Amino acid sequence: MKKHRLHIRISQEVALRIESKAEQLNISKSEYVRSLIENKRVAIKYLPDDNADKLKQEIAVIGRNIWQLNKKKNRLGIEDNLNLIDSICSLSKSIEKINTYYDSKNK
Repeated sequence: MKKHRLHIRISQEVALRIESKAEQLNISKSEYVRSLIENKRVAIKYLPDDNADKLKQEIAVIGRNIWQLNKKKNRLGIEDNLNLIDSICSLSKSIEKINTYYDSKNK
């Protein structure tokens, strides 16, 4: 539990850099400064951008398709898993896109 406050003076330039970095990481200024002091890695909570929303929608559609395919397969007693495998490959490619995109943003 955090009980103590620390008041320090910094230049406007430093204050703006702290604010900018904290905003980029989607964390509070306090969390950012604490991570610097404690020499900790900062866990990124969320990187808001247009691509993230598009990727989430794409993955949701793929997930629904997999669920529907599996439901139909079970109802009809079909043993052929070809469509299900294609959907899983599509989902894997989407996840790879997400990882590549965010890895390039975090360099």
